[in-house]
Amino acid sequence: MNSISILTIGTERLFCEALENLLRGTRLTVSRRACTVEDLRAMDVQETDAEIVLLDCSGNADQITRDLASLRELCPRSKVVLLCSAMTKASLSTAFAGGASGYLLKDLSTPAFVENLQLAAMGEKVYPTGLAEILIELGGMEAHEPPQEEIAAHDALTRREWEILSFIASGQSNKQIARLLQIAEGTVKVHLKRALRKIKVQNRTQAAVWVLHHRSIQSHSHSAEVTESSHQDFSNSMAPSRAT
Repeated sequence: MNSISILTIGTERLFCEALENLLRGTRLTVSRRACTVEDLRAMDVQETDAEIVLLDCSGNADQITRDLASLRELCPRSKVVLLCSAMTKASLSTAFAGGASGYLLKDLSTPAFVENLQLAAMGEKVYPTGLAEILIELGGMEAHEPPQEEIAAHDALTRREWEILSFIASGQSNKQIARLLQIAEGTVKVHLKRALRKIKVQNRTQAAVWVLHHRSIQSHSHSAEVTESSHQDFSNSMAPSRAT
């Protein structure tokens, strides 16, 4: 397998060295290091050949905006993945609006971290579990009656395709889904490709948002039905009984 080159940007030398040791023995190789994005610019690097730029960031939205703008100029072909200690709405929305390929938290296990970087190198958007719910909140999606095309898309999904989409929404990788469903990873990819086409989205992140949006609609509809039923039961209980 071909190795995946990584440019790490972080002010903590210990972190960068620990990261190199962490990735030893995997397909991922740290090819260059810089303390800050401005330091990278000062290196007079015309264009980095790194497939992934791993940016250790504080989560400050303004700084993320500046760093991503600079990296688009310095590393136009690289996938930028942010590695943060915490996740906020502002930093999250700023990262994806700025073209980041991923937003990961430092509490990831080593296997999950490696797998997420490999997915990013393949062009996937990577994110921590629970991100999809925040994306819905950020997008201001409210529960409402679904359009007919969304209902048709859901009805067109097979049970297996819906299962896989649900796992995607919970942050599982293809390998993890294959293990959970006891099927081949290639089979997961085939089902996922068909499902993405049916619901008319381009990637895993959009699929996760679609699933959770659909669930919120179903939850809203169910709550409305329960409320209406409860009101009817209450009205019936208050109605005067007829003498027989």
